Amino acid sequence: MFEDYVAARKDLETIEEGLLFVEREELDFIFEDRSLTEKVAVVSYDSKFVYLWSRDGFEKTPHSLKIRDADQMAWSAGLRIRDIKKFLPRRVMSFSTPSGGLLMPFLELQRNLGRPLNPYVTRESYLATLVHEFAHIYYNQYPRERKEEELKLLNTALELYQGKETDLSRVDLRSYFLPEAAEVFAFCTEYVTASFFWPNHRENLNKESVKTITNLIDGKLGCFIEDYPHDYAAVVGKIILAKYPQDWPRRILRGEV
Repeated sequence: MFEDYVAARKDLETIEEGLLFVEREELDFIFEDRSLTEKVAVVSYDSKFVYLWSRDGFEKTPHSLKIRDADQMAWSAGLRIRDIKKFLPRRVMSFSTPSGGLLMPFLELQRNLGRPLNPYVTRESYLATLVHEFAHIYYNQYPRERKEEELKLLNTALELYQGKETDLSRVDLRSYFLPEAAEVFAFCTEYVTASFFWPNHRENLNKESVKTITNLIDGKLGCFIEDYPHDYAAVVGKIILAKYPQDWPRRILRGEV
């Protein structure tokens, strides 16, 4: 459908606007250490060009790749198309590279998914998606100290592999792990940002989450909550936001939930 698409001015301006939202002071309590997102190169594309945004400005480079609809319909915290790397400048090779489709293809393809109550069919949701991916990058870059609980886990596993007698009661796996913590952090960031700037998107997230959770409870989806990271994040993230409304970023980043 969009194999021959060429970016409109609105497509590029919307990405630039999304990057400005990431820098808003209202999000300073989430992105507390702004140095963690300095080395980021945001990448998008159409049938003719690769578009790049970084601290050094905006660049447009011709490419010879085939861009599929699947490449335009979503965003990721890394390069969705591996071969795009050869069209990027050398100076950003060590950068984090969130990438994804342009606004107009993204919205149209999302609308065509046949996904009931899909919240990602508005311009607001596209902006929120960009913030979501920056949250992934921030989480991945956040420095983590080796905690006492982790050392217990490592030493217990080592003793077991070495065939030694070990006290398994000293390790509480349930309290140690927050499955899909990166996705939970990204969901919470998107949800809180929507609460600040895009209340319609937040309401759409609420509606879809209510339907998804109801279906999970009723067994209509034939799966468990942990089978789908985004659904897990919507469930656990909402609880964390309610339980720790002021310091949820620190708690998730430091594993203190």
